[in-house]
Amino acid sequence: MRYPGRVPPYTACLRLAPPLALAALLAACAPDPRTLPPVRTVPPASAAGPHNARNALDWVGVYEGAPPEAACPGQRMRLALEASGGYELRTHCPGRPGQPELARGGYTWLPDGNTLMLDRAGDERRFFVAEGRVIALREGGQPPAAAEVARWSLLRRP
Repeated sequence: MRYPGRVPPYTACLRLAPPLALAALLAACAPDPRTLPPVRTVPPASAAGPHNARNALDWVGVYEGAPPEAACPGQRMRLALEASGGYELRTHCPGRPGQPELARGGYTWLPDGNTLMLDRAGDERRFFVAEGRVIALREGGQPPAAAEVARWSLLRRP
């Protein structure tokens, strides 16, 4: 039957068929959201910022040096830092007989992410961590003057 001047009723359905078929195909190929891995969010940067000694330097290892000590001129110090949070500190005073003093324990990172503090066994000494060295800080955590940094540094051993 012909419909003069009018569109046959079934042609409207035919126009909708390709988009509907495409939508059905895309829906069938879409992954099941229950089987997708969870979305990983990036944690906010820490208060110390994105780059500090703790997360940007290879600081685990053994450091040796002779930082100035009023009670023991010429003292030698050896500090071994472990990734697990442990340390071993050996100090040797040339004028004192006997074995070097040995302290073992744990350390904590201070909020700046560049300074670590030994526990009570290590007299709560603080060290600033730099590339290839740790710098012994003065009593109370004060850094040495710029001209004295080399004297207060313990260099990393291979």
